[in-house]
Order: sequence, then C-alpha cells, then structure tokens
Amino acid sequence: MAKAVVTGKETLLRKITKKMEEVVLSTSENRVRILIEDLRIATPIDTGYARSQWTYTVNDSNTSGLAYGVRTNFLNLFNLNYTVKNDAEYIVYLNQGSSKQAPKFFIEKTIIKNGFSID
Repeated sequence: MAKAVVTGKETLLRKITKKMEEVVLSTSENRVRILIEDLRIATPIDTGYARSQWTYTVNDSNTSGLAYGVRTNFLNLFNLNYTVKNDAEYIVYLNQGSSKQAPKFFIEKTIIKNGFSID
C-alpha cells in the first residue's frame, strides 16, 4: 500500500503562525484602545487635561508618570505587554478619590472591567 507524502507543511505552519500573530496583535491593540477610551471617560474632568493624558505603548518599559502594565491571558502566548499611562501630575490624587466625579481606584476598576490584569 502506498503512503501519501505531504510536503510544504513547515511553510504552511509558518504562514498560519504569522497570521495568528497578526490577528492577536490587531485584536489586542483594539482592546487596549477601548481600555484607553474607558479610562478617559472614567477620569474626572475639570479642565480635561488628565483625560487627555492617557496613552499606551507595546513592550515598552518607559514608565514616567502613573503607569500600569496590563495584559490578558491570550497575550501571554505572544509575549505582548502593554503599558497604560497618564502623565498628569495629579492623576494619583484623582485615583485616590479626591474628586466626587469618580470613585477611589477608578483606574484599577476600569482596567479589570475591561478584562485586563495589572502587572
């Protein structure tokens, strides 16, 4: 009985892996953008400065300002780390509940609500 020989499986596997990486990166970037928008909405507003200071980076250790490393379980597969940060000098006080517009620890609550863990 003759055996079938499959060729090109390594190339196919590399293509599948690359496509998976692209999909995961795109999906995770979208999720982090949604997180940033939710953080902006949750941030108390007076002048709008603190709301405007929310940013994120991928696999970056620059943590000036108030920064949180965030990740989800599926990001662990691809070693993706995001740093979500806010450079407003008073964001820590807002997060401690200095404004009646937001509860204490609104940042952590928003991160967790969006399905991320904090590193």
